[in-house]
Amino acid sequence: AGAAIGVGGLTTSELSVSGVLQLRGAVVAMVHGADAKTFIAHVNDRLLDGVITQITQRGLVILQEVNDPLSLVKQREVRKDLRSLEEAQ
Repeated sequence: AGAAIGVGGLTTSELSVSGVLQLRGAVVAMVHGADAKTFIAHVNDRLLDGVITQITQRGLVILQEVNDPLSLVKQREVRKDLRSLEEAQ
């Protein structure tokens, strides 16, 4: 883990969504990484390799920065659904 604390210390691939809730009129996501610590994530929060662009009742959307020098795509959208939705499929 890097020096960043909280959501900013997570990568897109290790982040998973455990809950979505309304907090003071904003929708926020409860997320955790590999170490199982839970953090509250907001729209526009930065990750190590991207930024959260959207939070819905289904989960969240991350605009991930692609660090592959051979890739023409420099950013891609990654959807992270709630764990319960993934388990139901």
